[in-house]
Amino acid sequence: MFRRLISLTILALVALLASLTFSFAGLSPTNAHNPVSDKIAQTPLNLPQQEQQGRELFQQGKIQEAIEVWQPVAETYRNQENWLNLASLLSNLALAYQEVGLLTQAEQAITESLSLLPPQPTSRESLQISGQVLNNLGLLQYSQGDVQQAFNTWEKGETVYKKLEDNLGILRSKLNQTLALQDLGLYPRACNLLIETLELSPLNCQNPKLIATDQGNKNLEILQQKLNTLPAQLDSIQILTWRRLARLLRVNGRLNEADLILKTIFPRLSSPEDKANFLLHLGKIEESKRQFVQALNYYQQALENPLNLKTKLKIQLAQLNLLILEQQWQSAASLVSVIEPEINVLPNTHTDFYTKLNFIYQLKLLKQAEKNYRLNLNIPAWEKIIFLTDQIVQNTKKLGDKQAESYGLGTLGSLYEKTQQWSTAQELTKQALLMAQSLNIPEITYRWQWQLARILKSQNQRENAINVYAQAINTLESIKSDLVSSSQELLFTFQEEVEPIYRELVDLLLQPNQTGIISQANLSQARDTIEALRLVELDNFFQQACLVTNEKKIDEIDPEASVIYTIILPDRLAIILSLPQQPLRYYSSSVKAEDLETVTAQFRDSLVIRSKRDFFPLGQQLYQWLIQPLEADLQASGIKTLVFVPDYALRNIPMSALYDRQNQQFLIEKNYNITVTSGLQILNPRPLKEIPLLTLAGGLTEPRVGFPPLNYVQQELELIENFVPTDILLNETFTVQALNQNIEKAPFPIVHLATHGQFSSEFEKTFILTWDEKLNIVQLERLLQQPTRIGQAAIELLVLSACETASGDKRAALGLAGMAVRSGARSTLATLWSVNDEGTAEFMKYFYEELATKTVNKAEAFKQAQLALLKNPRYRHPFYWSPYVLVGNWL
Repeated sequence: MFRRLISLTILALVALLASLTFSFAGLSPTNAHNPVSDKIAQTPLNLPQQEQQGRELFQQGKIQEAIEVWQPVAETYRNQENWLNLASLLSNLALAYQEVGLLTQAEQAITESLSLLPPQPTSRESLQISGQVLNNLGLLQYSQGDVQQAFNTWEKGETVYKKLEDNLGILRSKLNQTLALQDLGLYPRACNLLIETLELSPLNCQNPKLIATDQGNKNLEILQQKLNTLPAQLDSIQILTWRRLARLLRVNGRLNEADLILKTIFPRLSSPEDKANFLLHLGKIEESKRQFVQALNYYQQALENPLNLKTKLKIQLAQLNLLILEQQWQSAASLVSVIEPEINVLPNTHTDFYTKLNFIYQLKLLKQAEKNYRLNLNIPAWEKIIFLTDQIVQNTKKLGDKQAESYGLGTLGSLYEKTQQWSTAQELTKQALLMAQSLNIPEITYRWQWQLARILKSQNQRENAINVYAQAINTLESIKSDLVSSSQELLFTFQEEVEPIYRELVDLLLQPNQTGIISQANLSQARDTIEALRLVELDNFFQQACLVTNEKKIDEIDPEASVIYTIILPDRLAIILSLPQQPLRYYSSSVKAEDLETVTAQFRDSLVIRSKRDFFPLGQQLYQWLIQPLEADLQASGIKTLVFVPDYALRNIPMSALYDRQNQQFLIEKNYNITVTSGLQILNPRPLKEIPLLTLAGGLTEPRVGFPPLNYVQQELELIENFVPTDILLNETFTVQALNQNIEKAPFPIVHLATHGQFSSEFEKTFILTWDEKLNIVQLERLLQQPTRIGQAAIELLVLSACETASGDKRAALGLAGMAVRSGARSTLATLWSVNDEGTAEFMKYFYEELATKTVNKAEAFKQAQLALLKNPRYRHPFYWSPYVLVGNWL
């Protein structure tokens, strides 16, 4: 998959800049304002007509022609001392000058325009012109990258329009404020501003992962009621406002509301341009749902009518981006041949820069695909792409937009990187980086830091590369809360834009120096980097910076435990071992990432089929890679508990089933307890034996909404009741309301849910089934951590005994990790696949019997329960005893 943050960012900027709300004060022939005397003078009738002609040319993108029409009109107003109309026209000229890179003239025009306004405008005409000039001043500031100042200016403009009671002017100001808020990363605030403007409260823009289903339905009702009251005909500003709200709802993940707005208003549209833009956004919604065929259909419909060149290119580039995402290489190459001549005729204006740069980026992706897949796509050669990009950058420098220039220079640097022209690539990337840092734009800064680090690494400048990689990660860490809570459209694609930075740094840190040694400092930094990666990975899963870290060393948690960090690198499996009171140790197995993932997937598949026995050689191979290199050190240290921090592919397999062929033992049969965690930073350790084991147990035995019955769940819960005090909710009594009421009235340290559920790398597909609904992770969190529990002990153990990781999803265990950390429970016991529920009843009987003795910790009780099943001839196959995993605190 080739989607990239910079591509998404550019696409979003193209959409934003193309929809900037310009303000042209359409004053009828009137008197101009004299700064001193308020003298009013009549203007000839043909001047307003010429102004209107210039506006039409400007809106068509014919900027230079608009300037040529406006300049003589401005000179006439100046000769007539027609100050108000001159102020209005100069602010429009300033925008035009800015667009074509005449920065000095733009500055002079807006400065003169402001000087012609009365200090305290009072007449309706002077207030109208003041509002227009402030609006256009904000646009100039926005185009120059001064987003906060633009927002402040538009707020002042809104105040002026409020004095005029000019609802259209107020709406225009608020629309432009939303642009600034989005650039500042404040997407929910931008969305809520439009909701307030359209009087849609109590609708809000909260992340859909944080709202209940009934609240989502209420939001749709509120929207539908408002949309039903709209007139049959809407003016252009109303259309833009609703389209902008739909976009903001979409990028905040509120796809249903966005879809409702667009489909309700679409029949009211008459302009082909408006229809095309709405179809574009409908396509984006389908793309967000990963319904790519439907998305392409919308894009194709949008292109059926003749369109403005800029609108047409915007849709074609969205189409191209999707074709590349779907790896439809020949179709994408054919579309390039259509787009290229149209791109070449675009003028060198500010808004058109991002369109051109987006096209260059798509060309780069296609060139990469051509090489990677040995295709013949007839895409322009690298030399031509570099030449075109250099021209774009040179033109950008004339526009005065340093942010755009940083994008251009960085992109040009990336092209030289691709062609291995290292010194030029390094120089251009440094320029782009310095520019982004001076503008304080960290979401661009980290990109160029990463690019520079790669270039340094390619030139064997290892230490410098390590330092720059670390800087990129520090930049990411500083903005991750903004990124995960902001626009989904601008959100980084984690697996391609964030994770590689951490892994590439770890790869460098774990390479021996010239004497064959990896220093303790490098090992420590590599371990900390992996811990940080696990945290940001979970934040990305939730799209919310929600995890509280608690940095501790293994020595402080359990002197008889070791932590095993497994790191899958392209050419090897790296392992860092952390033992109490000892230096970190490093091991590696020479296996390619794709080979390791293949064996891991085959091992998992062999375990879930009870008739198979080919898990032995696969388990042995994994044992040789994962355990054998460090086995002697583990045995010498007297360790009792192995705490795995597994990498992606390794999370979907049970470590307990790794097989030592020499001793004919599964790993669980050795002298180790086995547990899993996402990292020590999110552990909250406390021994379970210190507290009473009051348990709330819920489960289903009857079929529900497509899920089969779990016949032995009642037996499972009754067996638990034999060992610990238990309140049971079964079938129709196992409802969300009943869970809530029980948790409110008593501080249960153990919550045991024997029901269907699924863990997935996609938040929306991770759930627990109750009698009346599916609970997602956030809903479960609210249930288990409700305000009435404040001051009570945390839930020590959450047991999910009939869940499974989603088949075909190699990162599915991320959902389990997410459930574990967000439930608020110190430990989670769950299953990797749908297990035999009779065997589960037996497992839980042994587990709770051990816990009830209060002489062992959770990890030891867990191990003894697995061994009890393993020794039972009925359950000897790993299908029965190995899917159980203990995640989190093992004490």
